[in-house]
Amino acid sequence: MKLVVGDVIFSKETIMKKWDEMKNKLVGLKSKKGALEFERLTLECAKEDLIKNVMLFNEANRKFHHVDYREVKKKYLEIKQHFEKEKIPNVFHEGNDFSIKENIENYLKLSKLLDEWGNEKNLSDEEAKQFYDKNRSLFDWEDFYLFEHVSCGVGDRLAMEEVFFSLESNKKAQAMSVIKSNQGFKLVENNLIQKGALQSEVEAIIFRLKEGENSKIISAHNELHIFTKKSDLNEPDFQLIKQVVRPVYSQHKREAIIKEKLSEFKTKVEIVFQS
Repeated sequence: MKLVVGDVIFSKETIMKKWDEMKNKLVGLKSKKGALEFERLTLECAKEDLIKNVMLFNEANRKFHHVDYREVKKKYLEIKQHFEKEKIPNVFHEGNDFSIKENIENYLKLSKLLDEWGNEKNLSDEEAKQFYDKNRSLFDWEDFYLFEHVSCGVGDRLAMEEVFFSLESNKKAQAMSVIKSNQGFKLVENNLIQKGALQSEVEAIIFRLKEGENSKIISAHNELHIFTKKSDLNEPDFQLIKQVVRPVYSQHKREAIIKEKLSEFKTKVEIVFQS
């Protein structure tokens, strides 16, 4: 069994490896025809996934002939440092160096392509709103809560304590004055947070707050935080939820482009599976 796409040949081993990956995704599949049908469907998904990957990398290499060497070097050092930090067996030896950098270059090309096809920055709020109105069923707001969020570095604890006591004393103007006069402070007036997005220790505190209640000063990620509960989301205003809607719309738009490109790709290349 092999997949031939132009001059590229994928061996049986490659397809079977992809097959095993796809099995995990389809583990809940129920089929009247039993295991053989499951096997057939899984293998078809593996083949389709391989073809899609080939198409994406072909398109990425066609559009982006070269990647800035500085980008490759930066990503290379990031990966190497991660391997060293996590004490992963070192693959960064001299004989393997070129292969790793080549893979990084391909990864960066692909990232640029996918970003171009579904770059959230290029989407208007009007487009996102239309998508939301047509696909409201994709969004469940029961697990989202709205907060006002103040954060600063751990070195600004005294100023943060002043903010906390001002908020607790209902002296909002005084708290805002402290925040604005300290460059290290950041204020997000409408911070939409979904359960599961933050550290469990932080969520245990903020999701118990009542509307209008302030959290204590919380230390997390080398910063200090105060959350003030604003409201639950029942019928949310789009201006509040667009920060969640836009990336979902971006992903859907990207997937639609990939589907279209894949259909076009299949008509232009010879794709042969052989047993």
